[in-house]
Amino acid sequence: MKKQMGDMKNSLKAKAARNLDNLAVPYEIMCRAFPMALKGLARVWFNKLETESVSSFVKLSRAFIDHFIGCQRRGHPPIYLLNVKQMEGESLRVHCFNKEALQIDRPKEDLMYEAQKHMNAEDAIDSWDDPPPKIWKDVDDHDQIISFSEEDAKGTHQPHDDALVITMNIAGFTTKRVMVDNGSSADILYLQTYQQMKLDKEKMRPMEAPLVGFIGDKVFLVDIVILSITVGTYPKLVSKTVDFLVVDCPLAYNAINGRLALNRLRAITSTYHLLIKFLVEHGIGEEQKILVEPSEELNKISLEEEYPRKTTRIGANLPPHVKKSVVQILKDNKDVFAWSHEDMPGIDPSIISHKLNVNPSLRPIKQKRRVFALERNNAIMEEVDKLLAANFIKEVFYPDWLANVVMVKKTNGKWRMCIDFIDLNKACPKDSSPYQE
Repeated sequence: MKKQMGDMKNSLKAKAARNLDNLAVPYEIMCRAFPMALKGLARVWFNKLETESVSSFVKLSRAFIDHFIGCQRRGHPPIYLLNVKQMEGESLRVHCFNKEALQIDRPKEDLMYEAQKHMNAEDAIDSWDDPPPKIWKDVDDHDQIISFSEEDAKGTHQPHDDALVITMNIAGFTTKRVMVDNGSSADILYLQTYQQMKLDKEKMRPMEAPLVGFIGDKVFLVDIVILSITVGTYPKLVSKTVDFLVVDCPLAYNAINGRLALNRLRAITSTYHLLIKFLVEHGIGEEQKILVEPSEELNKISLEEEYPRKTTRIGANLPPHVKKSVVQILKDNKDVFAWSHEDMPGIDPSIISHKLNVNPSLRPIKQKRRVFALERNNAIMEEVDKLLAANFIKEVFYPDWLANVVMVKKTNGKWRMCIDFIDLNKACPKDSSPYQE
């Protein structure tokens, strides 16, 4: 009955399409009728179209398809069926497996091969009256808890905002600069990287759908390719196959591993520790960002004898004549270094100055004075004294605008002094084109 209803719907749609063609409806009327059928995000997209940006119904439909084609569901390879899980009281063979099999975009013979493996596995599980102890021991071995400690952060410079970039094996090649991004829903391989691997081009499948970012920007894909990845070091390593989207655009990395690859690896990341950990057969494996260390020992040198704090470091293994030359160059140009606020006198206003573009029609706002605790008040006075000594600020009387400071505690326990410019920001018009083209 369900199949008959579906055939009937398709027949009615085809008939309606033929009638529409026979009526020869002008494109002008179709353009006017088009937004009447939109709602939700589609309606929002239509309302944001620029005036006179679409000149025909063909271009309108093309723009609509290009914008929303990235939302369509992409088919899975047959190996996806190996991840199908049987819920409690559910038949894997009858319900769950058949439902997931409809999402596969491969030929039927591949599908039947995967189905046969799952059917045999379910039949084997059903036939177990008393599972062998060894099998249950293997399951216990995988019951591991992944955790991170301060020892794992050894070698990192805190605080930091570094990305987690690791080295992994992709398709048999040791690939450096692989970014691990929990926020990416796709696994990306850049075209230049794939070309350097010199892999068989027949492995790539065409993919016309664009990759859409958070702000709606699009990157058109070249192809999609299934490659194996290996993470970790022997014996604690893991290998999986991943669907990489091949992208042809400027690259800062060779590849990006997103949530799909991390889930297949059963991996957990920590950006604080710059570390990724994952389950392996006999414990927990890990892969850490390669930390850059000095290639040799460094010696401290003084650039000015009257001020012992003005120092820097150079290589200890430099030849004597090179070391002498480097030290002399540093001393001759010591004015370009800054060890404190006083060493940064600023730029003369005659060269360049900055002026706030305040709307003159708005009334100046003077915030009420805030009272701070003793610790914060001492930190404020110390910071103000330093800025006054460096001639970065000066005292003014009867100001038109007055804003309070906001004290934020750093990770090292010290205080950072900020200014609450919320009222002043509201009075400054926003420049939509801050840079000249």
